[in-house]
Amino acid sequence: MIITKIFHHYERPIACLLILLAVGLSSTYLIHPIEHFDADEAIVGLMGRHVLNGHIPAYFYGQGYMGSVEALVAAGYFAIFGSSIFILKLAPLTFYILFLFLQYRLIRKFGGVALALLTLAITVVFSDTVILWSTKARGGFTETLFWGTLAYSLFFRLMDGYFRGERNGGWRIFFLGSVIGIGFWNSSMVAYYYLPIALYLIIFGTAEMINIRRGQDHTSPDQCRDPARWRRALRLVGRYIIPVIVIYIIFSLITIIQGEIDFSLFGLKIRSHNGVRDLIRGLSILIVITTVLVWNRSGLKHALTLLQKFSIRYPIVITASIIVIIFLLITAGINLYFRQLPDYSYGNYQTLGQADGFHNIGDNISRLFPRLLPKVTGVSYSSFKLDLGPTRLTRYSGISNGYTLAAAVIFVIILLLIKFARQRNFQEFIRNNRLHIFFLTSLIGCFSAISLSSLIQDSTAYRYLIPVISWLPLFLASFCLFLWKKSKAAGILMAVIIIGGHSARLSANLPLPQSTTPEPLVPDIIKSLEEENITRAFVNYWLAYPITFITGEKIIAAPYHSHDRYPPYAEAVHNSSAFAYIFKYKQLIGRQQQNQLFSNGTAYQKKCYRWGYLLIIGEFNDKIRMRNVE
Repeated sequence: MIITKIFHHYERPIACLLILLAVGLSSTYLIHPIEHFDADEAIVGLMGRHVLNGHIPAYFYGQGYMGSVEALVAAGYFAIFGSSIFILKLAPLTFYILFLFLQYRLIRKFGGVALALLTLAITVVFSDTVILWSTKARGGFTETLFWGTLAYSLFFRLMDGYFRGERNGGWRIFFLGSVIGIGFWNSSMVAYYYLPIALYLIIFGTAEMINIRRGQDHTSPDQCRDPARWRRALRLVGRYIIPVIVIYIIFSLITIIQGEIDFSLFGLKIRSHNGVRDLIRGLSILIVITTVLVWNRSGLKHALTLLQKFSIRYPIVITASIIVIIFLLITAGINLYFRQLPDYSYGNYQTLGQADGFHNIGDNISRLFPRLLPKVTGVSYSSFKLDLGPTRLTRYSGISNGYTLAAAVIFVIILLLIKFARQRNFQEFIRNNRLHIFFLTSLIGCFSAISLSSLIQDSTAYRYLIPVISWLPLFLASFCLFLWKKSKAAGILMAVIIIGGHSARLSANLPLPQSTTPEPLVPDIIKSLEEENITRAFVNYWLAYPITFITGEKIIAAPYHSHDRYPPYAEAVHNSSAFAYIFKYKQLIGRQQQNQLFSNGTAYQKKCYRWGYLLIIGEFNDKIRMRNVE
């Protein structure tokens, strides 16, 4: 009782202190921000600077996906505080703080104060990887937590209105559709959060239509009396034509978003290549058919009445339709804008790659659970060859984290199965257990998508599992509170083991460099370029964009043998009268480049440094130029 009273009386101070603790842990990566700054972050920073110059990109440079939300927020910070690595990292940190606040408010409203505070405490110390990525401006990973949790909150409130008998979601439907559209533009990983929302709308929307039909609803357009045979025939045909036309319209919107789409049916390729034309055609046919079907002696007034009654009778169907339409309009509008952008927002549409399928699912799962998931959750498994930590404390805490996490997930699954068996009303079951049902569905969707995707083969694929921080801490907190109700000592002990175990892992790994740590040579290379008065250079991808951002574009460096995300930089280097090739240490590619320059008769000068060497091309000593040409 004492702990419960403390939670309720000091709820706000405790929540604020926990969020401040989260900020403090993230700030360990901001003390020396350049040590945790890589090329992808530099791209976001350069995008933010370009926004201040009036060039607003639609997507992360060099690709037609992962929106520019983070760059827009960074641009706002740049406008106030100036551009730097530290200020850039405030953009993802802002979304991380907002996520913690939204997550806390969501669980507090639908699960109680104790569950919300305990979940927040576990989330804050859950993983050093998540803490690092809370300051990683990589385009949209931290923002995914925010947009997904915001969608949960809006949908739960909308669902409550339907449970209370309200039949008009009003602005909430439009707001939810906008959040879903913007969130998906920001990062497609947010689809994990949208999965339970979509399943809910499909299941209850279908049940809604079946119940209305069984009840012989007389307000439905199909039930309107009209003795004319041709009108009855039209209604019968319209019952099947209208859904087909609606599907056709949705397909045309997807075609506008995705561009040209190819389908293969029994070896026959079917191509849709003009989404705008298909959209106009589909809307025209739908309007004509709808007008003919609802028009009778009462005229337009009766038609509008039918539509109004339809929206009252089918609120979930209408809600789903509006959400889909708003989502498609937002994503289609962004993509149309993207197509109109000039070269400064260079990129390519991202085609949906084929999943590995079930034949590789075994290998993917072997990567997912023993390799990737421990990286995000602070878990270690003693049966696998992992770096369990330098001390016994960190080793055993990592193992305990694994056992408690597995126990918590199993507990939630069993608990839901027991409640489902006891609950006769399916709607009440969903309503009373919405947090666990939605979070578990999202978790399963995330694991399933990763297990079937080729993205898991990436060396830093663990970043695709960052959304688990939204779901797993709730399961751990629920497990502790369940034990608390059975035995207060057991509940407290489990909470101490969980929070203490994750804190011990943090103490060993925070803020050690991780696989995304950039090249440590950037400051030395910049100094060398400044000594040689070189303002244009070619270098590898992971050095090029950090050099360009840190120097405020006074030195422009572009990749010479890897992905060129921003061609105007490469053009600026090519068109320069003097530039340099940068090679670390004694790279073989440097010798190859030298041989190529020599065979082409290109004059160059080699300057050696502790970190490597420069090949300077352009205006310098004529004797050196002639010797190299000979």
